[in-house]
Amino acid sequence: MKALEMINYEGKRLSVLVETKPEDDTKGYVSYFIDGIQITDWPKLVKRYQRILAALAVNLCEGLGVTIN
Repeated sequence: MKALEMINYEGKRLSVLVETKPEDDTKGYVSYFIDGIQITDWPKLVKRYQRILAALAVNLCEGLGVTIN
C-alpha cells in the first residue's frame, strides 16, 4: 500500500510518501519530498521543514496503522 500526504508551506510543497512492506502491511517506510525532489540528506534540511515533514509522517502512519522501522 502507498499513501501520500502533502501541504504547501512558505511557497514549498512538502510531501510524505508512506509505503508498506510487501510481506507486512503494518510495517513500512517513509520518503520525504520538497517540491517533488526527494530528501536524501535529512541533517542538511532546515529544522522547521524537518519538524513539519516528521509530523506529517507520524500523522499518516498513525492513520494507516503503519509502524516505521
